[in-house]
Amino acid sequence: MGLEYKKSLVRILVVDDEDSIRGWLTEVLKDDGWDVSSAKNGKEALESLKKKPVHIILSDINMPEMTGIELLEAVKKDFSSTEFVIMTSHATLETAVKAVQLGAYDYLNKPFEDISVVPKKIERVAERIMLRQQNAELLKRLKLAGRDLKLLLSSIAPLSGLLEVEELFKSCLKNLPRLFDYPELKASWWSHQDGKWHCLETNGTAEKPEPIEDIEQLDQVLTDYQKISINLFKYDGRVADALVYENRNPNLSKAFIHQVETCYQKVMYHKEIASLANKDGLTKLYNHRYFQERIRQEFSQAKRQKSFVSLVLMDVDNFKHYNDTHGHPAGDKLLKELAALLARHEGASGDNMKRVTDIVARYGGEEFVMILPFTPYDGAKVKAERVREAIQAYAFDHADQQPLGCVSVSVGVATFPDHADDPAELIQLADKALYHAKRSGRNRVAGAEDLPKKSEEIVELPPPPIVEAPAEVIAESLPTEEFVAVETSIDLPPPPQPAQEEPIQADLLNSMVQESLDEALEDDSKPEEQSVKTLGGILDSIEDSEPAPDAPKDLLPGTKMMEFGDVIPEGDRVAVPADGSDTAADVDIDDLVSAIGSAIHSTSIKAETPGIDLQSFTENLNDESKKDSVKGAKEK
Repeated sequence: MGLEYKKSLVRILVVDDEDSIRGWLTEVLKDDGWDVSSAKNGKEALESLKKKPVHIILSDINMPEMTGIELLEAVKKDFSSTEFVIMTSHATLETAVKAVQLGAYDYLNKPFEDISVVPKKIERVAERIMLRQQNAELLKRLKLAGRDLKLLLSSIAPLSGLLEVEELFKSCLKNLPRLFDYPELKASWWSHQDGKWHCLETNGTAEKPEPIEDIEQLDQVLTDYQKISINLFKYDGRVADALVYENRNPNLSKAFIHQVETCYQKVMYHKEIASLANKDGLTKLYNHRYFQERIRQEFSQAKRQKSFVSLVLMDVDNFKHYNDTHGHPAGDKLLKELAALLARHEGASGDNMKRVTDIVARYGGEEFVMILPFTPYDGAKVKAERVREAIQAYAFDHADQQPLGCVSVSVGVATFPDHADDPAELIQLADKALYHAKRSGRNRVAGAEDLPKKSEEIVELPPPPIVEAPAEVIAESLPTEEFVAVETSIDLPPPPQPAQEEPIQADLLNSMVQESLDEALEDDSKPEEQSVKTLGGILDSIEDSEPAPDAPKDLLPGTKMMEFGDVIPEGDRVAVPADGSDTAADVDIDDLVSAIGSAIHSTSIKAETPGIDLQSFTENLNDESKKDSVKGAKEK
């Protein structure tokens, strides 16, 4: 099957010095549908070619002024694509070979036995011309395709190893001008956030356009773009990003965008998998590990750029009460709703709760933290107050049953470089500010500059230790000459025997008291009245006894005047000063011990009492009104 072409589009030049042959050939070819012109010699033919090139020249070989061979050489030199057919009646093999060697397609012998041989020969030449043109076009396209393929491969190669969305769109914007081999090409990357389209990056020097509601409005915003093309990228059923650029080659851009879409899905899958390690399972906020990594990164960036980074640390007030009252599932729901509120870019009043650059994380338990890059201290406190108000106003379940009548947070704020030089110090200061807010009444914001100075700090001392040591009885107000002080201790080893002329059977008074006390407590059958009666009898005997002669200096034999801290040996007698006199009545120590034990039992003193206040007992001996009260107890 021959190649399809229109004969009328194929131009033929007939060159022959014989007018009859030239005219006859011209007429025959025109009748067959070809576009035919003629020339009577070679020079005229060259002039005609310069004015209007032709596809085929049908020329006689023997002509005056310029032979057919000379014309062939001139044509192949200046019009190489023109096909040449030689006509001769004197052609020899050598002439034909020379003509073919010089570039002639074929030759015809004159006279023509059949006139139809001429149109058929021209058809074969025309097919060759058409095939050559098609091959040239295919070769041209192949070269262009190879060039485009090279541009495409060099443009998409940097995309294959990317795992972050930011890296992907920056690479796209960088390589699109290379793809179209047009350095001035304009392109930008847009992201859909909070119901608006935000321009994240452009490859030009122009400023980023303001956010827009509808992506279709871009042709009105990007008026300097020519042949604008918008490619949307979807993930998880929603349109998330868009690449906008000047499309200078639809076929090439189609292949490039296909590769970008593949890389985009891979990046988003990687982001989702990475979030499982960086996100808190309950609230879906960043977890504590990611927070620690990010705060270090933001610190480094702030130091390089000599900028600010603020930390807002918050704790849910009375969360344990909420959990204990409504159950842990309700507490989990509260934390999730609070986390969603913090992660939201828009507050209830339309104020920004979170910027794109802010990082919100769950610090632990019911504590949350916000990293605010490029935010000074005053701005961070304003943001913290806005967050606190939004949480207080939010309709959490059972909020009215909280101690403060709402679900609230206490917030601490600190800023680099104003208050700290490293992340650990910044976190510590924010934490101190948080607990200062709690101590100040909760549901409020406190900053690092609100913390009390060291001189103003209230030091909370730990409770005193419980010392299981003997009680010491100290009488500071009574005159030394009007009382006897007895120090008692429990389970102490006996003191060393004092040097005396007569041997004394020594024992501790506290041991005697303890034995009497134990006996009284164990003997449930002994009535309390008997104890009071015994005490009353001893008191009466003290009151009615004769004063010791020459008291208090010269006591009766075996009697001693006691001072504070003295231990009374068993069998000794003790002088008890009487009220208002310098004399003392001597009392048998065994009777005194028995009286003390009974008195303790009757007044319901516990057995584990570490010591006995004998000063009060001594005061009772010297106080007439208290004697009467004891006697009254005896009568009862």
